[in-house]
Amino acid sequence: MVSAKPAHKLYLETDGESLGHSPLHFEVIPRAVRVIVNKKG
Repeated sequence: MVSAKPAHKLYLETDGESLGHSPLHFEVIPRAVRVIVNKKG
């Protein structure tokens, strides 16, 4: 389960379709998604 509750409202759009806004809760199929994160610093 992946959850996100940012300080400001975050809108989620996937494949051009609006899926709502935060807080966000969803499940990911194991090994189905590659996540790339930019490190601060």
